[in-house]
Amino acid sequence: ILNRIIPFLDASTIVPFCHSLRSLHFLSRALYEVGSAFNKHISDLWPVLYFPRPVQDDSTSDPAPAQEQHIPVKHLHKLFHLSQLLDKYAGSAALVACSPGHLESLVTLLPRRVQIHSPTHVAGYTYAGRFDAFLRVLAGVRELQVDLFEFPATFEGSSMGGVIVGEVARWLARLCVKEISFCGDLVPAAVLDALASVKELEVLRMEDAGKLPVRMLPRCESLRRLVLEFPSCRLGQIQALLKVLPKTRLEEVEWLYYDACRDELLSLNWELSKIGWVADGDEQRMAWCKITNRSQS
Repeated sequence: ILNRIIPFLDASTIVPFCHSLRSLHFLSRALYEVGSAFNKHISDLWPVLYFPRPVQDDSTSDPAPAQEQHIPVKHLHKLFHLSQLLDKYAGSAALVACSPGHLESLVTLLPRRVQIHSPTHVAGYTYAGRFDAFLRVLAGVRELQVDLFEFPATFEGSSMGGVIVGEVARWLARLCVKEISFCGDLVPAAVLDALASVKELEVLRMEDAGKLPVRMLPRCESLRRLVLEFPSCRLGQIQALLKVLPKTRLEEVEWLYYDACRDELLSLNWELSKIGWVADGDEQRMAWCKITNRSQS
């Protein structure tokens, strides 16, 4: 029974609950040891373990990843033990997009579920180095599920196509990812095409998109939700998306902070209803929802 309860506990309740039961002291002890070793609050340990981040110089606007902070050998077992417990109780780990070599040093410490975050507060960050090598290491981790992947806006060779972009697309297609987030519409076509092969992809998020990835949507069979943040699409592009919706498995298209295309979206409510969808929302968010799925809920 306890094993079923623990996954539902958050950072504010996990330690008091473990302290109240002698049989769970091992879990609170594991949290304490990692928290003490890396000076982390419980909210950075449970239910998502935030791995030690690269040291970032806030005085620079350079979005490139900073130098990695390597984990002292004496703390490796503490992280490994907590990751094992996270696996047992449906937790996960979050790490930044680091160098391939640094990722290789972490893979044995990771739980089966991870999140890959931007290394900076800059949404459209540039990955400094061979991003295909980073993905190759990630794809080589057995039984790994990526809950969230914040994709770099640019990486070495991304604007030129060719071998590197092809390798990025190839390794991306081998991953199991629940949600992918892109910034902008400069995503190489080969990378977008690879999304159809990404296992279990349910959510695609795009920020500052002036174009929509309409062509590949029908081939993404597991995709259920498309999120467009700060979109600046033209009417023709939105109509193209509306036309392809019946051919997809999407259940919701969410438009966030959509001032740049507000009039265009509002003008399509009637056309939306003709294909079995409905629009709803407020000043900052509009959601297109498939009527059958909405009524069933």
